[in-house]
Amino acid sequence: MFKWLKSFLNELDEIIDRDFRCYRMNFFTLISAFIVLNAVGGVILNLHQNTENLKDNYKVRVYLKGNPDEKSINEFEGKLLELPEVRHMKYESKEVELRELEDDLGIRLPKGNNPLSDSISITFDGYDKLELLRQNLDKEDNFIKEVYVDNEQLQNLNKRIAKNQTFIKYFFLGAFLPVVLIIFNLLHTNIVKHSRDISSKIYMGDNKKNVLKPYYFISDAIFTGAAFTGTLIFLNFYEVFRKEFINYDRDYILSSTEQMLVLALVTILVIICVFPFVSRKIYRVKGDNQ
Repeated sequence: MFKWLKSFLNELDEIIDRDFRCYRMNFFTLISAFIVLNAVGGVILNLHQNTENLKDNYKVRVYLKGNPDEKSINEFEGKLLELPEVRHMKYESKEVELRELEDDLGIRLPKGNNPLSDSISITFDGYDKLELLRQNLDKEDNFIKEVYVDNEQLQNLNKRIAKNQTFIKYFFLGAFLPVVLIIFNLLHTNIVKHSRDISSKIYMGDNKKNVLKPYYFISDAIFTGAAFTGTLIFLNFYEVFRKEFINYDRDYILSSTEQMLVLALVTILVIICVFPFVSRKIYRVKGDNQ
């Protein structure tokens, strides 16, 4: 066992000494590629999160008739929640609405003068569900006084969400996938560079499996080390950027560093799980064909 290990380490040392500059260049290039990969993933994650937040603004307000009691309101809300297009809702009494109106206007109205009605704000699944929701609300005309829909606001919201979704799709195809392909192309180029040495050793009678082991190890070590190094560098820059951006614009919510870390680790683990199979397949093919 120790004899094999010594031979393996000697072979490893020889390969690294011979192509140190090449490995160093590949390592730092891969670090840069993983920084870009994480940045692209960050843009996609933040756009997705922003899109999901925007979806919470698909709302209509329902004004209720008379002065319904708590039991009637709960039964009505239960009916609405059974509708597949309804996500959630919020009930507001006319007293709460009056206080909010007073705060907005900066005045105080006599307590006995409250022309407002109790209302329920309904959040639904999307603009394409609006007509279906209206039809279901029309069936409750004995309980509903008025349904207020801001069509212009909902149409603008729908356009913003559609733009975000389109951008995510094309950004993924135009940036994320190309970076992944660049990473694998760098490693493929490195494999091709050593294919002649590999085939020569196999031709001289060395065991193919033993010949390939040092190349597997070096390739995996460079790839894994670059992946985690690039990710850590990106996360540090992202944390600084996030703090500065939040101070600049508090209305825009950026994904937390923890969310970015989870995304980065999932992406890297998927690539690391795929890469060894790809690299070993290429090495074996190159070793056979040269």
